[in-house]
Amino acid sequence: MLVVYGYPSIAQHTFNHFLSPDDFTYKIDSETFTFLTKLDFENARKYKELIEVKSRRNSILTQQRHYRGDIHGKAAWRKRGNLNHPTNTRRYNGVSSSVKKWNNGRIPYILGSDYTPRERAVLARAFQEYQSRTCIRFVPKTESDIDFLYIGKIDGCYSDVGRAGGRQELSLDDGCLHLDTVIHELMHSVGFYHEHERWDRDNYLIILWQNIDREAVDQFGRVDLLESSVYGQNYDYSSIMHYDSLAFSRNGRETLVAREPEMTKVMGSATDFSQTDLAKIRGMYQCIVSFCKKFDILKCRTF
Repeated sequence: MLVVYGYPSIAQHTFNHFLSPDDFTYKIDSETFTFLTKLDFENARKYKELIEVKSRRNSILTQQRHYRGDIHGKAAWRKRGNLNHPTNTRRYNGVSSSVKKWNNGRIPYILGSDYTPRERAVLARAFQEYQSRTCIRFVPKTESDIDFLYIGKIDGCYSDVGRAGGRQELSLDDGCLHLDTVIHELMHSVGFYHEHERWDRDNYLIILWQNIDREAVDQFGRVDLLESSVYGQNYDYSSIMHYDSLAFSRNGRETLVAREPEMTKVMGSATDFSQTDLAKIRGMYQCIVSFCKKFDILKCRTF
């Protein structure tokens, strides 16, 4: 049963306008949820430390108990694949199927009720980053939304990739509430796997299989060229979706080494979108086209 108490009227949502209903409680069965409020978005602009914090994404993500990684569902993939032949583990870099994309870049969500004001501000800031720089927009779930994100403190940091259908978990637990981590996980929800999983990654990386934790071998699969797209973008060591050189190491030695040696230290250090990340999102959701339809052509060129 779904019950909404005090649900506000929501005005037309434009590209740079953030939906932020004031204060209401949202219930599905006996669970209580909320949405981000106007105050959360105001706090997001005040908390300077949200963008000045040193990145801790990779140390957090590579120590998760849940699925030994941050993509929901990899445990099921292990059952289908042969871990003795890790290069046979194939996935997409960016989903190409329209079934996995969110309609018109609109992503309905509900939020767990146990986030602190600072944590809610981090989430609001991440939403703002997407909504001000792409045509992705996170909006409060309505009764007519069948597919939606449930953002909550579930078990570590993880997400499905793209639109999975129905209630879709995005876990941002204690320790995950840093701006770079939230942006990273939301980009999974938008529809992207890790950069080092691209079909052409072996032209840019050396995978040191002997140093990888056996239970995490499936974190190093490659994309399927026939079922994915990199949206015309070159390999990006500085992507916020790239793991660092020690990801899932079993012995403290490097697991990923860039073929351009100076780029090894760059991998996994991003605290914000790279220009390539933004170009991929805009390409997947045809942001330039949809943006130009709503606004004048000169403003469109800001992309």
